[in-house]
Amino acid sequence: MEVICMGMERSGSTVAWQITKELLENSPRKTHKYVEGDSSVIYTFRDPREAYLSFKARLSSIYPTSIAASYAKERLEEQADVYKQLLDDSNQQKRNVLFLKYEDYYDAPEERIQDITLWLGKNISTSEVERILDETS
Repeated sequence: MEVICMGMERSGSTVAWQITKELLENSPRKTHKYVEGDSSVIYTFRDPREAYLSFKARLSSIYPTSIAASYAKERLEEQADVYKQLLDDSNQQKRNVLFLKYEDYYDAPEERIQDITLWLGKNISTSEVERILDETS
């Protein structure tokens, strides 16, 4: 199974990719852009206001605030299109897409591991969940 990890910046896409990498023999691809096709997708997202503020703060350490704000807004608008395309793929073309909302896992990172594991059709032990939790962030 080829898996692509996509998601909004600052939405947990990297940790979802790390978890998936631990669970699969083949390393998944990771991108913030839409990739068409029939590959399975894990898409991470979060409240757009929170994503904007977090991304803008991160970029403000590199760029002037006005540029950081503009870029964060632009990337967030692009993610609205990515989300819509994946929703269409999932509903119309039956593409296998797992949508993970950042806020649902903020205080329950073990559940994110368990949901990804279940979606991949795998079974792992509680100790394996703990190991993955320790090795990802």
